[in-house]
Amino acid sequence: NQQGNEYGWFIVSLTKMDDGVISNFVDVAEKKAREQLLLEQKDLLNNILDASLGAFYTCEAVRNKEGKIIDLRFIQVNKRFKELSVRPGLDVIGKNLLELFPETNNTVTLERLSEVIETGIPARFEVYFESANGVGWYDTWAVKLGDNGVVVTFANITEQKKAALQIERQRELLD
Repeated sequence: NQQGNEYGWFIVSLTKMDDGVISNFVDVAEKKAREQLLLEQKDLLNNILDASLGAFYTCEAVRNKEGKIIDLRFIQVNKRFKELSVRPGLDVIGKNLLELFPETNNTVTLERLSEVIETGIPARFEVYFESANGVGWYDTWAVKLGDNGVVVTFANITEQKKAALQIERQRELLD
């Protein structure tokens, strides 16, 4: 405007030419606005995921030469995942499931998540997990993501399972 207080985003290039300078301005305000919008949407999505009571993670399949899924690589996790993790605070992004949680090999987790990725059919299943840090049961939901990924949500149901097993034992004693 006339007062000179209009702002924007420009890429400026200056080239020396004889005794002068050639300047070139490229207006990138629209690009910056789109980048800002994407950043805001990403922040909103992360805030929504972190506000969830359920634990959440996404993984992509790691395949061998024959194309068989042999592991899963973490892409994203929410705050609740970190709280329910066997080792809270562990940075898992970009790392493999079996590398971080080798105990998972003794569960149905990798097998069931591989089925979801290969077939595209969502699955719900219980996982019994045993590690040096204790035991637990998890109610798990998995849905295919893209061509080679999976979205997993889970909830710790250990206390409910323990209570149900205790009731079952008492019933057996009464019988």
